[in-house]
Amino acid sequence: MDTGREYVVGQIEELPLRKPVLVRIGDRVIGVYRVAEKEVRVYENLCPHLGGPVCQGEVVEWAEEVVAPTGEVVGQRVVPDRWHIVCPWHGLEFDLDTGRCVADPRLRLRPYPSRVEDGVVYVRA
Repeated sequence: MDTGREYVVGQIEELPLRKPVLVRIGDRVIGVYRVAEKEVRVYENLCPHLGGPVCQGEVVEWAEEVVAPTGEVVGQRVVPDRWHIVCPWHGLEFDLDTGRCVADPRLRLRPYPSRVEDGVVYVRA
């Protein structure tokens, strides 16, 4: 990955929690997500499946099936502090923390290095 120039995105307290802020850097659009008080994740707004605008999709809680000892699915439960980005084109879900596709771990969102210093979010691209 090109680790060229560092860009200022803005103040972290101005970023909504788990909602993307889209930023254009040159010919690329990236999605910046505040995932905690002083922590962000940054991904290219390009789904590795078919090139959809993945960072324009919803961020939803991670749910998993509850399976009875008989093997029957008896419901779902939310996994605390786990979130998915859902691509708006075909519904593929990506782990917000890692960028990995839930259905096919071979697919992954392109991450960008970032840091938060003195409340300012920086992205290297």
